[in-house]
Amino acid sequence: MDFLSLSLNVLNIVSFGYVIASFIFIFNLIIKKRLLFKLGFGITAFSFLLHTSGLIFRWIASGWGQPPWSNLYESLVFFTWGIMLMYHIFYFISRVDFIAVFAVPLAMLGMGLAAFHPVKEIEPLVPALQSYWIHIHVACATFAYGSFIIATAFAIAYLLKKKVNLHYFELGLAFVTFIAVLALCYNSPLFTKLSYTMDLLTKDMAGNILRIPQDFTRENSPPLRIHVPLAGIFLIITLFLAFVTTLLNIVGFVKNKMRCFLISSKLFFVMIIFLALSIGDIIYQAVTFKPITTMNQSVYISLSSNTFELGILVLALFLCILFLIIKTSENYLDKVLPDAETLFNINHKAILLGFPIMALLLTTGAIWAHYAWGRYWGWDPKEVWALITWLIYAIYLHTIHIKKMRGEISALISIIGFFSVLFTYLGVNLVISGLHSYATG
Repeated sequence: MDFLSLSLNVLNIVSFGYVIASFIFIFNLIIKKRLLFKLGFGITAFSFLLHTSGLIFRWIASGWGQPPWSNLYESLVFFTWGIMLMYHIFYFISRVDFIAVFAVPLAMLGMGLAAFHPVKEIEPLVPALQSYWIHIHVACATFAYGSFIIATAFAIAYLLKKKVNLHYFELGLAFVTFIAVLALCYNSPLFTKLSYTMDLLTKDMAGNILRIPQDFTRENSPPLRIHVPLAGIFLIITLFLAFVTTLLNIVGFVKNKMRCFLISSKLFFVMIIFLALSIGDIIYQAVTFKPITTMNQSVYISLSSNTFELGILVLALFLCILFLIIKTSENYLDKVLPDAETLFNINHKAILLGFPIMALLLTTGAIWAHYAWGRYWGWDPKEVWALITWLIYAIYLHTIHIKKMRGEISALISIIGFFSVLFTYLGVNLVISGLHSYATG
């Protein structure tokens, strides 16, 4: 039996299952039917079982020689599995339906990124990964990050129950969108040429997808990229609207001007439209681009060209749309959510679970680094941001013991930790090269 093909087919079904469940959960916020939630939960639970099977099949396909989290494709699948594991654990603890609206779409996005990743084969481990520490270190990352992400859902629910001004969410999401689009400037001349570019791809004799380097004579040369019409202009407009929306919300809070909030809400909606147009144009160009044949070599772009840049934009769009839906369902959520203290306590438990595992992640990483690179700590970007993430949650654990900070401020720190987790896991590898950069393959 070809367990690798079986694994890939099963994981494709899992992706589809999470897509269906995500739309059901989000739609349920609008029509508010308990039966619909049960349907979504059933699909999610079944997809999670298949998800587990897919990972096991992939491990069997490797001859049990290496765990199914050795490259970025496998890591994404395993990372998503960790989110769903923690979702089911904390759902059965809390019975809070709302966390599905946050967790399952994130799993959908994670599996979507994995689906479009060009490398899905089981490849020999690079020397730095040929260690039994890979089993412990990556597993710790998955369980810690999964716990923190679920904690974020409870932190958001807590703030909603406390009836925190929703313009704080709008401010945060506008700022996150601004940073997300700004990060794309690292690879595309958005400011200088109002252009968004995508990596050019080709295939070798074995059919493996490769990026074409700008300079074949230089090792680790950045990939050659091609201009995508309109997307750059849409992204610049999105960037401008996100900046202005952020600024107006800040002025609104500082000066207590309701007019600033009214204008910012309208601009926020327009920002979402242009963000969606940007994503739509990138997808359209990737799907309709006709391959170019030069020197018997086919060159093209596809959704595998800029998978993670597109993923960042889609994540920002999802969070913004989810906010708008929550905004219209605020009264309904206030009725169905448990009391604020219960939500805060579960948020706290999730962080208490993830925090020591994150400490173990740092410890095992240091030991592994000593054997792989001859030092325990080398200020590698991934190491630094993992430490920053751990420190953010350390700050959280201190704030809950300070009367004036316990509550809304603690929940806010928990949400900040969520974005730090995402940047630690993926963002670092996209914008900062380091010793962990092999994980992008």
